[in-house]
Amino acid sequence: MYFLMKRKLRVPVRPNEIRLDEDMDAIILKILRSELESTVREDLGYVVAVIDAKADEIGDILHGSPNIFFDVETDLLVYRPFPGEIIEGEIVDVTQQAVYVNLGPVDAYLPTTRLLHGKFRFDAKEGVLRDPKTKTVIKKGDLIRAKITSVDFRVPELVRPLVRGPIAKPAVLVRPKSEIRIRLRADESGLGLIQRIEDKREEIIKNL
Repeated sequence: MYFLMKRKLRVPVRPNEIRLDEDMDAIILKILRSELESTVREDLGYVVAVIDAKADEIGDILHGSPNIFFDVETDLLVYRPFPGEIIEGEIVDVTQQAVYVNLGPVDAYLPTTRLLHGKFRFDAKEGVLRDPKTKTVIKKGDLIRAKITSVDFRVPELVRPLVRGPIAKPAVLVRPKSEIRIRLRADESGLGLIQRIEDKREEIIKNL
């Protein structure tokens, strides 16, 4: 689900980023867009866009730092999924273990064990899943309706330096990329391939 959020942030501005012929709000907006857009924060979700930024007229200079710190009110467009949410998306990849569904800014994981009712076999030659009993074929480009079962926010994590006697190992960034991992299921009533759901609906209407 997408949200428009207002947040107050404290933004450092380096001296070489300041332009006398450019408004400070515009300068800070460029900084926020560069640093926040396409990143994941657990308190926000996936930051799609920084829409606006309004900075205080006077910034703070702190001892030991060359930067000027501004308190900024900003508007953010974020994507934040929730367990239990019903989604619709396009299948962008099919494997033996799962299909991947595009939800806009991220792809979600849908295991074949939670994929409709039936037993699917992977056709490696054509890159599709087939159910021999129902003749159902799942392929790239199909639209599917599913339910989110879990959401895992994975943000960059820094392992502290290891010190053992005279030997010291530097800190290591073990998660250099921020992401949201979303897991789906499509084996409940009302879920599954959208075309198949529409076909069943039309069949029911005809038999009324």
